[in-house]
Amino acid sequence: MRNYYINYSLPVSIIVISFSIISAFLLFIDSSSLWIIVGLLLSVSIRCLILTSCIVFDEFYQLTNSYLLTSILQILLITNLFISSSYGLIRTVIYFPPAFIPYIYTPMIAILLLFLGCSIGIHSSLKKTNS
Repeated sequence: MRNYYINYSLPVSIIVISFSIISAFLLFIDSSSLWIIVGLLLSVSIRCLILTSCIVFDEFYQLTNSYLLTSILQILLITNLFISSSYGLIRTVIYFPPAFIPYIYTPMIAILLLFLGCSIGIHSSLKKTNS
């Protein structure tokens, strides 16, 4: 039995991670040095998805012994995952035929809100208490 709560949907989180990987790959193809930062933070996000963020942030806190640095890392990971998955989605939508693009704006806002919720949820799992 797990001793933590997960605050995200697994299929949506896999889609978010997939678009982030696409984003890092496109940044690499475009010869941007941002792909290194996106890729490193994405690897930590994938680890948070597999092991839960409780374990990852506890390990980071034990290394740094600072709640401030742990909170900064959490904010960086949430921001990176949301922005990179949004960039990957937008770059993917660009390849649609121009006739479909006006019809995509409203669903795109809903998809981006799902991405934001999943980005926050992946990095904020809670430990269960015994009470």
